[in-house]
Amino acid sequence: MVQKMRKMKDSAIEWIGEIPEGWEVVKAKYLFAQRNEKGNSALVLLSPTQKYGVIPQSQLEGVVQVKENTDLRTFKTIHIGDFVISLRSFQGGFEFSNYEGVCSPAYQVLHATKDLSNDFFRYLFKSDGFISKINSLTVGIREGKNIQYWDFSNMLLALPPKEIQIRSAQYLNAKCTEIDTMLSKTRSSIEEYKKLKQAVITQAVTKGVRGEREMKDCGVEWAGLVPHHWGVAKIGSIGQTSSGATPLRSKESSFLMMPLSDGFVHSI
Repeated sequence: MVQKMRKMKDSAIEWIGEIPEGWEVVKAKYLFAQRNEKGNSALVLLSPTQKYGVIPQSQLEGVVQVKENTDLRTFKTIHIGDFVISLRSFQGGFEFSNYEGVCSPAYQVLHATKDLSNDFFRYLFKSDGFISKINSLTVGIREGKNIQYWDFSNMLLALPPKEIQIRSAQYLNAKCTEIDTMLSKTRSSIEEYKKLKQAVITQAVTKGVRGEREMKDCGVEWAGLVPHHWGVAKIGSIGQTSSGATPLRSKESSFLMMPLSDGFVHSI
């Protein structure tokens, strides 16, 4: 069955280009509004992170915690499904919250005012085109970058029908999970190959390529067994520094395991 080609149209959004017919182009302010309420029934202090999204600050290491007597009821409200922008450290899109809580007044909180798929916009707000565009709107300050809600509010966003938002988000959830699994396996494989490489090196230089040599205990803890015909010598007895100076005591007392050769003096 031949799939029918989808008709496209110009979105007038430079970082998106063409979009399917049936999609709308809407200013962000008609889809998202600022949340300026304070406090929450769940007074959990939340922090936006590029790696984990918006999570409880208690789950982060190396973060300066607020004072115990801080009144979290004066902090900004965050509800599940809200997006958070850091005023001073915007770098990688908007952060999505799966938690109820509050955040520092240094952040701006956004929430959808229309019936939208939060998952779809969670991915859109992390796309390269969106990040590049929003970065071009930031105002530089000494500590970092400052993004204002009204800059974002006047941005044009592509708006698919709700059912397409949901299908797209479901596809991205499945695909990104698959890719993350592959990345995790790849990282594990890399570590295993590093261990294998080290084992191969150790095998070849201490037991031979085939590992069939007669072995003996060399008396050096870190080396263990070495081929029977190898000798043990202090580093200080077989060389000196390039300047001709006497080797340091710590180096003199270190040992090397070496294959025996004619004329080699074996001393401990």
